[in-house]
Amino acid sequence: EGQETDRLRAVWTLEDPRVVERIGGRRPSLEEESARWDRAQPLLETEEGPNGLRRPISVEEPTGLTEAVLEIPFDLAVLMEHDPESGRRWRHAVRDAFRAAFDLGWTVDDFAVVRKQHERRAGYFLRAPTSSPPVPADGN
Repeated sequence: EGQETDRLRAVWTLEDPRVVERIGGRRPSLEEESARWDRAQPLLETEEGPNGLRRPISVEEPTGLTEAVLEIPFDLAVLMEHDPESGRRWRHAVRDAFRAAFDLGWTVDDFAVVRKQHERRAGYFLRAPTSSPPVPADGN
């Protein structure tokens, strides 16, 4: 059976200081990424399932904070092999969280893999808009 897919369009401002740092080979340390993860608002609440794999519980819209993190499965291939239904739930939850954030003008500005207790977790960092949010394409 074919799987649904989602696509995002990425636009990088090459003069942005963060992009210049990355082009120059400078990445945040594991400690810096972990600290950012901890202070960012999670857009997906997740929990460890009975099989040891994370699963999404609920989706949140970004609120008053300036940073958010949108967790995705660390290893999608393992997830799909052992729990394909959870993989579908992840896909829909991530889609809903991205849509909610983008509709409010939030943008993705980084990606990280962090270690929390005994597991590696992956996610996109999002930043709040600096001006009014755009009007969604569908007019709603």
